[in-house]
Amino acid sequence: FPVTIGEVLTLFFNSCRSKESKPSYSDLLTLSLSDVVSLPVTDFEILELIPLETNAQNLMGNDLRVRRGKSKIYVMDIGQRDGIHVFSVNGQFLKTLAIKGEGINELKGLQDFQIDAEERLFVLASLGDRTTIYEISEQGELRKVTDASYLASAFSLAGKDEFYLYGSYNS
Repeated sequence: FPVTIGEVLTLFFNSCRSKESKPSYSDLLTLSLSDVVSLPVTDFEILELIPLETNAQNLMGNDLRVRRGKSKIYVMDIGQRDGIHVFSVNGQFLKTLAIKGEGINELKGLQDFQIDAEERLFVLASLGDRTTIYEISEQGELRKVTDASYLASAFSLAGKDEFYLYGSYNS
């Protein structure tokens, strides 16, 4: 029978500890700042500049999260978090997906997004103490992939329909 990632994670976390125990810091993955390699600014250069078409539908601020797929550029305004604006690789505005709202195929909260190798759009929606990851179709339809009782503010792709969640202020 099919099992979702959320069910597996729920079983894993609930079976690995009792309510009285707390996870120890020695069990957590740690990264040492002394292992970080600093790169000089001179090692970076702008290889290509693509002006993005703006109109009344996609006015954005200065704090943007940008991801580039094979055939499209995806942009979310961090200040607004009102949707994912989709552009052609030439910068032409195509549409807005993952629109924030309360209607059909709209999200109540938009935190982050990722594009996989197949150029599927995944979004992280958090509301209250719940986090849900949706896949958004080209037509803007939402398909729930997984959810967790963890307040995440960002996520990364870990594999096919697998994700790493990041957040704070969780009990």
